[in-house]
Amino acid sequence: MMPRARSDSSKEDSIRLAGPELRDQRHICGFFSDLEEYRVSLPFIKEGIGRGEKASHVVNPKLRNEHLKQLDSFGVDLFRRDIILDMLHSHPMIIIGGILQKTPFFISPGPFSRELRERRDSIHKDPAVAN
Repeated sequence: MMPRARSDSSKEDSIRLAGPELRDQRHICGFFSDLEEYRVSLPFIKEGIGRGEKASHVVNPKLRNEHLKQLDSFGVDLFRRDIILDMLHSHPMIIIGGILQKTPFFISPGPFSRELRERRDSIHKDPAVAN
């Protein structure tokens, strides 16, 4: 998850992972040896995506379908319009149908970071604006 600036230490900003509250550091890396260990991270992933944060998952290709099934069963919507657009905006190249091609939606890192910050700030000011 990408960390976001905290406005205060209210309960609304608190995030928990496997029990303890994460304060300023919310960027984590997890290595899981079994399904139960992995499931501990699902509430964290769901909450972060619900807050508009991003997640990157590196998964053994043989376990990809199981990974997607677990995320789906926990209510993590991987195909939200805003997530797909952000992926297209942040990657100059994309593979579609096995063909590598330039994406016309790419936005260079500086302007894209500003756009994300502005979007996050507007959501933080008015939660009704989210998605």
